[in-house]
Amino acid sequence: NSSLDVNNGSPTSLSGTLTVTKETTLNSSLSVMNVSPTLLTGTLQTDKDATFKEKVLLDNASHGSQSPSTGALVVAGGVGIGENLNVGGMAHVGSSSTFGGVMTITDQTRGTVRV
Repeated sequence: NSSLDVNNGSPTSLSGTLTVTKETTLNSSLSVMNVSPTLLTGTLQTDKDATFKEKVLLDNASHGSQSPSTGALVVAGGVGIGENLNVGGMAHVGSSSTFGGVMTITDQTRGTVRV
């Protein structure tokens, strides 16, 4: 149970399982290059940008949202969305809104209103 230092300038391969039981600092990138799911338990915190090449799925339906600070995904700043936004439940807007194109409102019982 002593420390392990690898100080060579070339890549080091570990085959088998690497178990880390305490805090770990990576001073460069982390690449997970397997085709099966990788399980991370606990909280994953990044202090800089994070890029995901595929989708991010939040699958715990018990994290409903009642306010801007609750829910499965809570964003402290603004959100830029490059394509469509689809909302399956209620949408609550707490301030003024601006729409840059035609807005269609469809109510299953009363028909469609176009603004």
